[in-house]
Formats: sequence, C-alpha cells, structure tokens
Amino acid sequence: MKTFLSLFIGLVVTLSSFGQQTIFDAAQSGDIAALKSIITKDALAINKQNNEGYTPLMLAVNNGDLNTINYLLKNGANVNAQDHSGNTALMSAAYKNHTTIAKQLLAYDASVVVMNFDQATALTLATQYENYKIAALLLAHGANVHTKDSNGKSALDYAKSQQNKDFIELVTNQGNKTNKVETKRVGSYMSNSIKTLELHKNKPTQIAGCYMQ
Repeated sequence: MKTFLSLFIGLVVTLSSFGQQTIFDAAQSGDIAALKSIITKDALAINKQNNEGYTPLMLAVNNGDLNTINYLLKNGANVNAQDHSGNTALMSAAYKNHTTIAKQLLAYDASVVVMNFDQATALTLATQYENYKIAALLLAHGANVHTKDSNGKSALDYAKSQQNKDFIELVTNQGNKTNKVETKRVGSYMSNSIKTLELHKNKPTQIAGCYMQ
C-alpha cells in the first residue's frame, strides 16, 4: 500500500510539474506542442519576458532552433523586442553567426538600426566577431557602418582595427550604398532582449552566449 501511495504521489507531482511548464521552458526545449497549448490559452504569452528580459523568440534564436523560431514568428512574436540590456533577437543571431536565422528574422522585419544599451547594433556585433556573411546580409538590408557604440567606434572602425581586408572592403563598398538609414536608439521598441556581452574590445572576449542564464 505504501508503495502504491508513493507511486501515486510521484505521478501527481510529475503531472503537476508538466502542467506548470512555462512558455520559456517550451521555447528553450523546442516543444512546439507545449507552445501551441500555452499560446492558445494566453495569446500574450508569446511576448512575455523572463527575469533577464528574454522572450521565447530570443531563447529559440540563441539555441539556433529554426523550427521553433518559425512557429513563434508566424504566431505573432515581436521580432524587435529588446531584453533588459537592449539586445534583440537579430543581435543574438549576429553574435552567434546564425545566418539562416538572421535571414528569417529580417523577412519578418527585424530592424537593423536598433541599438542596445551599449549603443551597438547587430552590425556592430557581426563585425566585432568577424561574422562575414551576417555582416553582408545586414548591410544589404540597410545597416549603417558609421553608427558608433558607447566606445565611439563604428562597425567600420572595428573592421579596420582587426586589419581584416575583406571586412573593410565589404563594409566600405556596401556601406556607402546604405548609410542613409537612421539609427534608432534603445526605447524605439518594446523593452526586452540579450545579456550585455563584453563586446567593445578590438578582440572581444568570447562570452558564453547571448541569452544564456
């Protein structure tokens, strides 16, 4: 009898835990069925923020989970949301070098001109980490190579400091065509996005990753 009661209590606890799964858990694990269930009950949950300000979309981007990203975008995720450090999902994709994901975010009107609290844009991050394809993609969508971060450096400045000829040529040639886009500072969009990374050095320190808790 005691064994039966123990098993029963264990089952109840397990079911209770499953029922309490948050949208962040579902996004983190890529559980589409759970996401659908949660959003069906609460449509606003799709843009909720956790303690760091990360939205479900940000967590999916950090994991490189394109399937979950597509589901969230199709169901109304705010692609330009910012976390408590001002970072966006596109900034995470730029930092993590997720080119395919960046393309999808841009297809849903992800902004290339939003700045985080360090006044860095997605292009700033892509250039600092020498993510060539991402930088080219952002420039093609109007990113401004002359936007300066809180250290007074632009994407072009970082490319020059790295003495990367390919990057310098890329940002110079493409940038001359797209520099008319006005940069929007933090606050232009809903306040949510990534933890601040140690991003403003000529050779940035590798951080555990955007959105990592």
